[in-house]
Amino acid sequence: MANKQHLTMTSAWQSKIRSVLWFSFLSLCIIASLSILSAPVFSTGQSQIEEKYPVQTAPEKCISSSGSPLPADRSFTASQYGSSSDFPITASVSRIESNASLFRINYSISPSYDGNLQLKPLKGAAPVENHGFVKGSFGSGYIWNKSTRTPSLVFELVSFEDGLEYPRGENWMIGPSLQHTGNVTLQMNPNGSIGPDFMYIGDYSTEIKKVGCQKLLLVVPDPLKPELSVSKSRIVNTVAESSRRLNVGAARNVVRMYAVEGSLGQYGNNEPSGYTTTSGNFLATASQGFDRADNVWIHEYVHTRQDYIAISGSQWTVEGTATYLTARLAVEQGLATPRQYDSVLARSEVLPNGTSLNENHQRTKYAYFWGASTLSSLEHELDESNATIEDLLRFMNRQATVQQPMLDDWSKERTNKNYSLHTVVFSGKSPEPRYLLGPSWLPPEARIVIPLFATLPLRIFSLALLIISLYRLNEGYVGISLEDIQD
Repeated sequence: MANKQHLTMTSAWQSKIRSVLWFSFLSLCIIASLSILSAPVFSTGQSQIEEKYPVQTAPEKCISSSGSPLPADRSFTASQYGSSSDFPITASVSRIESNASLFRINYSISPSYDGNLQLKPLKGAAPVENHGFVKGSFGSGYIWNKSTRTPSLVFELVSFEDGLEYPRGENWMIGPSLQHTGNVTLQMNPNGSIGPDFMYIGDYSTEIKKVGCQKLLLVVPDPLKPELSVSKSRIVNTVAESSRRLNVGAARNVVRMYAVEGSLGQYGNNEPSGYTTTSGNFLATASQGFDRADNVWIHEYVHTRQDYIAISGSQWTVEGTATYLTARLAVEQGLATPRQYDSVLARSEVLPNGTSLNENHQRTKYAYFWGASTLSSLEHELDESNATIEDLLRFMNRQATVQQPMLDDWSKERTNKNYSLHTVVFSGKSPEPRYLLGPSWLPPEARIVIPLFATLPLRIFSLALLIISLYRLNEGYVGISLEDIQD
């Protein structure tokens, strides 16, 4: 009797243990499957999606950086460029140590010089001290009045565009480039670099990379706080590879890239991490993460290949194309995973509806993220015609100005009848992104689109596994009954 009861109990507990193990095993399988699907994946350093853009051919054309007061490839320090004997006028630029927002220009004019000297207006710099100059009419700048051979000007950096500000650090500053009439030798005191758009005052280091007809010049303040998120060589190599892959737009013969600290001011609710000029030079936040689908260096470089004026509701394309193409280029180069690509597109889902994409200024979040999502779906619709968003950018670059109806007509000729770019842009609703994997791994606050796990087939499959597990668990308890114990 005791032996039978002991055997029954042993058998029952073995069955129970097997059921518990079976239930645990199924639970682990489910959890592991969901974890594999939902967990972010780190970059492998390899291209992870099919490359849609040609990489063998050169850009459409190579042009020089326009508007430069010096040769386009000239970056210099006081000891490297010019002296008072080269030209009759020397201009020495220096920071004012007591105020990080001020810089001074001291001129030295040869006694034999009897010509004119004029400093053209400075974008984002207001005069606070004037010695020997008069302000020209109609915003023509500052004209030497010939009352002294050593005139000077002091400027304060102010907002240069829509709340954007020139960056500065403890021992360096960036301001607007100087442009003069007449022959003027420029000197940065003690060191500095000047280009078509920006003037850098302070110690710095550089990294240079040639790609095709382009020279990429990275200028990094020394010291820079915080430090660059990656090495200088990796930055220029990544931009060079983006240049090689982006077979559209005019490639400037020199692109100056300035690493800066912090943001560039405030634009509405945005804190821009980069800014690109029409001459093809840009500022980028040094501490911005590098291995990501919204890589700021690629984003700003894409802007250098845009060569059109967006009007009449098409302003969203400026940031929309830059955001979308950056995400693609980042994934193609192994800097970001497909899920990180999806995360950029998913940001469009957290923006409230009620505004049309064509109503937005080019620097709103709608332009960035609704624009990128719209282009992701448009590119999918373009597959049948073998066209790409690169072709759309090429089309826009060939126009003097771009209007939304022009984009509607272009897309209508290359997509099926069921798709309408006009409808997407004017709907006032978040566009449906074309994801690579789906946004199921995103945090709850960004999980607006129904996750992959919430689809009906997976729900049914999960329910079936749960029923089987409960049945097996119940079957394990059947072995223990009062009748068996009494026998």
